[in-house]
Parts: sequence; structure tokens; C-alpha cells
Amino acid sequence: MFRKFSFWLWVGTLSLSAHAGPRPFCQSSAVSKIQVPIYPSRSDSPTFEYSFQFIRGADPRSPTVIVIPGGPGGASINDWGTFLDTLFVLPSGGNTIFTDPRGIGCNDRPNISDDSISTENFAADIVAMVKSLGLKNYILYGHSYGSLLATVTASKAQAEGVPPLAIVISGIIGRALEPGRETLTDGMIGQWRLFKRGLAPAVTDLLTREPLPFGLDAKKWAAFLEEGLTEGTLYIQRKPVNRLGERLLVLQSADPAELDNLKAAVSSVAVGGNPKSPLWRVYRNIMCREITAESNGPQPDQLIGGELVRTPDPSFCAGLSLDHPFNAANFQITVPIFYFQGTDDANTPYWQARYHYDQQNSSKKFFTTVFGVAHGIPLGGLVDCKDQVWSSIFGSGRGLKAALAACPQAVGVEEGHGF
Repeated sequence: MFRKFSFWLWVGTLSLSAHAGPRPFCQSSAVSKIQVPIYPSRSDSPTFEYSFQFIRGADPRSPTVIVIPGGPGGASINDWGTFLDTLFVLPSGGNTIFTDPRGIGCNDRPNISDDSISTENFAADIVAMVKSLGLKNYILYGHSYGSLLATVTASKAQAEGVPPLAIVISGIIGRALEPGRETLTDGMIGQWRLFKRGLAPAVTDLLTREPLPFGLDAKKWAAFLEEGLTEGTLYIQRKPVNRLGERLLVLQSADPAELDNLKAAVSSVAVGGNPKSPLWRVYRNIMCREITAESNGPQPDQLIGGELVRTPDPSFCAGLSLDHPFNAANFQITVPIFYFQGTDDANTPYWQARYHYDQQNSSKKFFTTVFGVAHGIPLGGLVDCKDQVWSSIFGSGRGLKAALAACPQAVGVEEGHGF
């Protein structure tokens, strides 16, 4: 759950050096800016320049989808070109706003202090943007940590009289982890054990013995496996593809070129990171105070004896405490909520999504289970049927079961009313 280097499959381009400032694209005419308070609860607060990217579609009457990236520490503002609809599983040609939270990407500002980095303030920034644009016909769309932020934002928008039409969340966080009982790596460890059962014994044997294949260390192999488990099964031209399984089969190959390609793939996976970078600064302040005080931050896991093993780093959250633990029960949403959750999601396990759903008592809600799909792509990876699904969402869920019938994935949908 919440694997640090795996979330970035859906978070855009990140600013990795310490206070590097916004990228050149952030200064382009494609990016809009407003002034928002650094401390929203203070009337005398200084302000900073909040950036967002509004891409207008063919029909201005169509709902605007506000993209809220994961992480925490992800960014979504970028020059996406023609692939953004598929990459983000968005409605084709629709109205879209991409956001970056304060402290990262296009909103990496030198006057953003650590004590102003919180989900509540991220949400206040988005609501300020909604008000500045006069938006009434909009939907909040969050994946991974973005599901948590979308929940808090919807609650705040309701309270301030500018509620969304709906919220759409996937890879869902329902609550903070219980100290001493639950860790970030639990879901990944369990999913790897399930995944191994489908591998050839010769492959699992190679991943159990020392030295590990190609002489690469335990951290590299753990990072490679976790990245593959996060991506999970993708549907390409309506056919399931699991790249991790295909790649690991190469360990049995006698072809030097295939083995060299696999070695290069494992070697190229990023391990660790600079804890002083904007990414880790935002991650630390949100993760340690709102999700778990036992995060190991950029400290990578290891593959030891064929098992993924967590490497604790008590220093990462030192000086911070879990003083604002998130719980979806504290943010009752009154507009429709659309849940999309993969059964093989090791980053944000299935129980997290069910907890969120069960705690919402004031909304019409739709829970779509996508079987065999992991965390890597939002909306449960429903790329091939996304326009049908979004059409149903725009219609408050009418015809959702029929829309999902057009998807190549096996899905189940549950409709509930919290009132």
C-alpha cells in the first residue's frame, strides 16, 4: 500500500531537486494562475501563485473533470499531447483541469512552508480554483492518494456552497493505518506471495537463491517486482497482458539478448530518492501526519529468500506524529460517489476501498470491482470502455451496468444509498 516509487505511474512529471521551482512548461500560456492564501484559515495570510491547467473540450456544456494526482507528491500538469485521454482514462475530448498540489510540480514555491502542507490546504486550493472559475458543472477525479484528497475536497466544496456533480475515485484510501498493526508493505508482500504461485518453480528458485539473478542486489529486485505488481494486468487491444509475468519467464531463457534486456530492465528501476526533494518533502508531511507514522520513506524494500521484506527507517517520520489521521467517515459526501477498485491492487488494498464505501452514509454510491487488475492505471484500467463509463457518470450512474458490459475486464458493480 502506498508504495513510494510505484505511485508515479499516474502522477505526471515530478520536480525532484530541492526547491527547483516550476518547470518551463509551468510558465507557458497553457497554465493558468490565481492567488491563494498559504494559510487558508488566517485572514492575514500571505498568498502564493497557484497554477492549474484547463484544457477545454469540444462541448463547453459538458462537465469539467478535475484531475487530482496521487502520491502524495504527484503532479499532473504537463504537455500531455494527444495521449492524455487514454493515459488518465478520461472522457474523449472532454473538459479537463489538471492540478498539482502546493509544494510540487507547477506549484513548487519557495514560500510554501512545511506547516502549510496538508490535505486540508490542498483541498482549499482546489476549492479556491473552482470558485475563481465559477464552476458548477464539475467532477472530482482522484486516484490513489488523489482519492483521499478528492474526498476531503468534495466535503469542503459542499460546505462552501460549490459542490461537485460527483466524485470518481480509484485505487482508494479509506483510512489511516493502525500504528503497530498495519504497514505500507503489507499489501505488496501479500500480492507477491499470490503472484509467485503462478510462476514456474525454476523461476521462483532463482529468485530465492543467493546471489540473485545477474548479480543485482536485493533492493533492485524488490523495486522491480513492486513496480510490476503495481502495474499488474493491463488490457491492450482488449487482451490481458501481464508484463511482470512475461519478463520473469525470461529467467529460464537461453537467449543472451533476452537475458540482457531483462537485466537492463531490472537495473533501470529507480531505488530510493533524495529525502530533501519536493516530492519527498510533500510525501513526508502528508504520509507521516495523515496516513502512517511508520513510513520508511525512500528506504527501499528488499527481496530476501524469495520474499519481499520491509526495511524500516524510523528516522523518516522523526519529529512528526500521526496527529491528523484520515478517516473517510469524517467526510460525509452528499453527491454521487463512483468507486473503481482492482482486486489485485497491492498499493491500496481492496479493504481500503470497501471501508470508504461502507462509511459513506449520505450519498448515492456505485462500487465497481475490476477483477485481476492492480493499481497502475486509474478508473480500474477501463480504457476500452471509458467513454461509455464516463457517459454514465455524467448521467448520475444511469446505465452504468450496461456501460461496464462493454469492458473486456471482468467487473462487478454494486449500487448503494447511504441515506
